[in-house]
Amino acid sequence: SMFNAMSDTTIYLLWGGGFVISALLIAMLQAIQLRFTVATAQKQSIRLGKLLKQSTHSVPPLLGLAGLIVLGFALTLVVIGFLYVAVPFAVFMLGLATLVGIIYISLRLAFASYAIVDKQLGPITAIKHSWAVTNNHLADIIGIAAAAWLIVGVPNIILSALAKVSEGSPMLVSAFDIISLVLQIALMMLAAMPMAERYVQSQAVYQDQTPAKPTSPVNFLAILAVLILAPVLEVLNPQPDNRSINPYDMLSTPSAQQTNFDETLQGSTNAY
Repeated sequence: SMFNAMSDTTIYLLWGGGFVISALLIAMLQAIQLRFTVATAQKQSIRLGKLLKQSTHSVPPLLGLAGLIVLGFALTLVVIGFLYVAVPFAVFMLGLATLVGIIYISLRLAFASYAIVDKQLGPITAIKHSWAVTNNHLADIIGIAAAAWLIVGVPNIILSALAKVSEGSPMLVSAFDIISLVLQIALMMLAAMPMAERYVQSQAVYQDQTPAKPTSPVNFLAILAVLILAPVLEVLNPQPDNRSINPYDMLSTPSAQQTNFDETLQGSTNAY
């Protein structure tokens, strides 16, 4: 095949190049989405050329922000590993504390990417800015994130339920799958709007342009709705069992190993 004719160095270069291109493309799409939603929340008109230009400038800091997040997560795992070796009896408490810490930090950094595209900040400055802007607003951010999940999750639950009911008709199931895919793309953009609006409002409060408002009861209702509906979506869309579709599992079964041994033995006998 084509890959067999390539050297290992060429394959590694192709893999690395594909990874870089994919990262740049994802960062560019994220920048366009963030820039568009922030401009819409600020009630600004933006032309396509200006949108692409501003989004392009935001790609390097967005990649830097992603790199810092990955680095921080990796260092956290290393620290947990060392602590687990030192105090193995506290592994449950360490895991729980890490989970709570990750959730808390994620909420405090929720506006870092928005600050990058809106204020053209570097990744470290954007992290500091998000940490300052989200101070005393975690309940609002959780509520907005829950509302964004509902925008995407509720239609997904409905379409998944319809697909389950129509399992006897492959054409209907395929139609629902196509509709779900197209709808998800549109809903992802719509779901980004509440967070962009929350960023604009929090930014105005941080700059003393408007007084802070108490957390709306709707936010708590959205959080409650997510806690109820998330298990429903999990039941309707169960994760596939990777072990059932792993082609290498066949090689690990005793029968397959015995067959391979018999074939090898037979080949050795024929050679003589």
